Amino acid sequence: MIILWTGPVLLGACSIKRHAEGQRTVSTYDLLIEKGIEKGRNEERVKAQRLIEQERAKAEQERAKAYAGKLESALKMKKSGFDNAMIADVLTLPIEEVEKL
Repeated sequence: MIILWTGPVLLGACSIKRHAEGQRTVSTYDLLIEKGIEKGRNEERVKAQRLIEQERAKAEQERAKAYAGKLESALKMKKSGFDNAMIADVLTLPIEEVEKL
């Protein structure tokens, strides 16, 4: 807990604050810097979280697109007369998915 000390002492243009627990003196400037740094860290965390979410969404779209491509290839192979088990093995698809086509 930081308590404002309203005594007449000033250091330059910065007032003095006294930390109640350890009796550590900290200038207002230093406290503002610490708060600014913490605010900046929080803003960067939010930006990083947004980027992570965007990358996850992009990766999920790519996986879905790749899976759709496998299904398309499986359908072509099935129309060409390939065995369901062979299609499933070659394209690494579940046999149930190939049988549904």
